[in-house]
Amino acid sequence: FVEAGRVCFVNYGKDYGKLVVIVDMLDISRVQVDSPDGSFPRVIYPLKRLTLTKLKVKNILRGARTGTLRP
Repeated sequence: FVEAGRVCFVNYGKDYGKLVVIVDMLDISRVQVDSPDGSFPRVIYPLKRLTLTKLKVKNILRGARTGTLRP
């Protein structure tokens, strides 16, 4: 399911294989993603370029800040 806190991999382009976390849903085909380790900037990304995993970060709500993702 597409939800805030869902861990994903980028499956296309120069960022192929990078780990990102969904922090907000913009519409049915685009989400805002961020990286917990700072290797990927906070950007809007199309869902068809992401591979969703079964992992979910707990206590992440829509619009969470970057500092909230970091351990």
